[in-house]
Amino acid sequence: MSIWERVMDYIKLNDNIKKKDFKNIYLFNVGENYIAKMMLDSLKNALILKDYEDFNYSVFDGKKLDINKISELIETLPMLDEHRLILIKSEYAKNKDFSKKLNEIIKDIPPSTVIIIWSEGSFDKRTALFKTIKKEGDIVDFEKFKEYKLENWIRSKIKNKNLILTKDAIGYFIEASGYLLDGSEVDLGYFVSEIDKLSSLGKREIDLEDVKKIISVNIKDEIFKLTDALRDKDTDYAFRLLSNLEYNNVNFMQILAVVIRNLENMYLCKEYMKKRKSEQDIVKDYSLHPYAVKMANISAKKYSDKEIHEALNLCLDLDYKIKIGEMRNREAGIILIEKISNR
Repeated sequence: MSIWERVMDYIKLNDNIKKKDFKNIYLFNVGENYIAKMMLDSLKNALILKDYEDFNYSVFDGKKLDINKISELIETLPMLDEHRLILIKSEYAKNKDFSKKLNEIIKDIPPSTVIIIWSEGSFDKRTALFKTIKKEGDIVDFEKFKEYKLENWIRSKIKNKNLILTKDAIGYFIEASGYLLDGSEVDLGYFVSEIDKLSSLGKREIDLEDVKKIISVNIKDEIFKLTDALRDKDTDYAFRLLSNLEYNNVNFMQILAVVIRNLENMYLCKEYMKKRKSEQDIVKDYSLHPYAVKMANISAKKYSDKEIHEALNLCLDLDYKIKIGEMRNREAGIILIEKISNR
């Protein structure tokens, strides 16, 4: 059986919890924090009585971990309960010496002890610890949702609240959240919180304007306003938005990633319109949200083919120069605004 055949998703883990099919050790590969936390709580509630949680649930999340203390806890029987749960939530778990020692300890783990190693980055598959977990425990991948899965998940939460959101409202909700951006720290908890706000409006059908008024102003929404200002050649407003983003410590590479994504979508719209194809064809062929395509098509009409190509090449050049240290973020931001808005 390959490594990947041993990896499960949260749905399979949830099924196993319901069946009380527990392993003594889990590796959580965490991209989607909200779901991972939910599954951690489910495991904890299934394994440990609430009254004895203080005695039988331990969390190690420091910069350096005490392997002797962890070893002692692993071997200690739970107090007045069937299980002891140990959460190791530290990047130090990837330390070569630590993982080697932990691997030796868990070879003799008592049936009453359950360990979860929480990893928010890649875990070295070559280590003995990873191979032991693969063989004796479960590796659970909590991947961030792709766009289609995210939209379906949002729709299910909306339905549970007896609400109806228009297609444009959902599209804006997703785009403004910044969830789909590379490196985004937004998780599904953001949508849960904002849907609760929308349900307090007292109306069943929620449209785009309702969403714009109610949802928390995510800083990523400011990035989208910046791309609109570039499209509309509003240089002054673009510089004000850039200054606000810098003030809020937004990494310029995130701004650049959004601009590049929008330009690529605009290019697709241009090419598809030439072939007399529709926005829905783009949605189907590239698994993009209809709202994102609709907005890209509106923007594309304000650019010539040449301008889109030049803007894309500019962005890629800025990206490269920043990464090799040839240009600072602030300088790149000024060039981006001046060249695109003055096209």
